[in-house]
Amino acid sequence: PDGAWIIRNDPIAEAPHGAGDMLAALFLGHTILGTPSEEALRLSVSTVWSVIAASTAFPVNELALVAARANVERPELSARIERIG
Repeated sequence: PDGAWIIRNDPIAEAPHGAGDMLAALFLGHTILGTPSEEALRLSVSTVWSVIAASTAFPVNELALVAARANVERPELSARIERIG
């Protein structure tokens, strides 16, 4: 009911396992805290992108959540969101 938004990014060749689950959990958490949907989406995607970027330094195809903890608290990357509806 708040609208529709899109965030574009280049495809990630081999995204680590768990990125979708992390995105859903972050969006739910922001929403429960009362963050407006548009900002909750932007924050959630920014965090996931930042954690994926930090995880590329490790040889496994998993999110390096402990090593990327600072990116969960303060994402290094910021998603640009566009309202489409």
